[in-house]
Amino acid sequence: MINQGKYQIIGQKDTKYDSLFYTIVKLTGIFCLPFCKVKKSLKKCTIS
Repeated sequence: MINQGKYQIIGQKDTKYDSLFYTIVKLTGIFCLPFCKVKKSLKKCTIS
């Protein structure tokens, strides 16, 4: 499960968090860096 701080970072598209953590969507298996330009997934479906 993802903590609140990381969840807030997702979708801000800020490269200073690059390589600190990855985000994985449980339903699709897609992973992304914090600065990814995709739509922010639901917190309950996100692993970091």
